[in-house]
Amino acid sequence: MNYPVFLDIEASCYDEAGFPLSLAWSLPDGRIKTVLVMPDEGWTPHATASVDLAHYYDQGASARDIVHEINTDLDGQTLYIDGLDPDEIWLDRLFEACGEEPGFELARIDDLFIGREYATLIDLRQEFVRLHNLDAQTPEHQVLSLLYLFQEIEGIDEDSNRGEASVDTADENLLNRDDEW
Repeated sequence: MNYPVFLDIEASCYDEAGFPLSLAWSLPDGRIKTVLVMPDEGWTPHATASVDLAHYYDQGASARDIVHEINTDLDGQTLYIDGLDPDEIWLDRLFEACGEEPGFELARIDDLFIGREYATLIDLRQEFVRLHNLDAQTPEHQVLSLLYLFQEIEGIDEDSNRGEASVDTADENLLNRDDEW
């Protein structure tokens, strides 16, 4: 089965000074990749009082490595975001850090689910977060909830298409780790 691909980003803060700290994206086969981001020298960490950046410097992957991986995985695809956070700005910041361009297009989830009200989609997705005890603060669980949303709207029986959903949220660099959907 081919799934649409989704992206979510956790950032240092939710204003223009913010920069990406972790990303998760799904692949067309439903697997989820997640990675911690090593802050770039050009990013200003002044607005990160509640975030321990040492962890990201130690465990994160470079912007160049992440950009290469995501472009390789999603070249020519449309990548859907929830549109609640400025994910597009943070993704641009990641690509600008290494002077690269995305090999994919970004669109909001309501572009995928045509005819569905955006607010209804977000409410339904939040219901999956609650129902499956997902952590709404982690990008990998946000992506997982979007995959659940897709299954629900398309009428796909999740048990017939994959094993039990799981995402490894260990504090380590997971750039090369694929978690089965």
